[in-house]
Amino acid sequence: MASGQNNQLVELMNRYHAYEQENPDCTLADFCRFYLATEQTTVSHAPVQTGTQQSTDIISALGRVFGRLTGFVSFYWRKAIEHTEMSSIEDFVYLSYAILLDRPTKSELIHHCISEFPTGIEVIKRLVRRGLLTEYPDEHDKRSKRIEITAEGRKELQSLYGNIYQVSEIVFHPLSETEKEMLYQLLVKMEKLHTTHYGERKKQEIGAIYNGLSANETNTNKP
Repeated sequence: MASGQNNQLVELMNRYHAYEQENPDCTLADFCRFYLATEQTTVSHAPVQTGTQQSTDIISALGRVFGRLTGFVSFYWRKAIEHTEMSSIEDFVYLSYAILLDRPTKSELIHHCISEFPTGIEVIKRLVRRGLLTEYPDEHDKRSKRIEITAEGRKELQSLYGNIYQVSEIVFHPLSETEKEMLYQLLVKMEKLHTTHYGERKKQEIGAIYNGLSANETNTNKP
């Protein structure tokens, strides 16, 4: 085998090892999709320098693009619910989690919907008034109340599933099936990280949250 081929094989093995370290549950097929997608995709942004400057520039570019995409998704969501009984996107999210969590407490529901507590209480009150949720005392803790979706709430959700699926189709339509698979893996990785840190650090200032993430990354990368 020629020296150049040896070098390419070593590079491929190194990339697979790095991918496996970051994604312990990955399969060889996952890596192949990731590798092919990254080889075929050209990231379009202004030329950047190496080292710290490169890292700063790509993070800024990601933040800008993600902010724009969040705005577009919110626009499509508003379109999806504008002729329904839903007052806001939060209504759909709270009803969905009320089913997923199976009679959660108010605090559990608000936590999983990633809301501020006063905002979450207002959403729950609104949905209870409309008969889409019901609340009752927790039999193990009389100070707490549990939330359950009503038959009317389930009906309201069911009527929206088609619209919500269309939103997802619109948002991810530009991506190939391989790109969708790769994006899903990356987003799940991010979701797991932020689910943990949201629970641990949601009362901290942004600087403390940032420093905590940096410290965690340093510890993770230690041999």
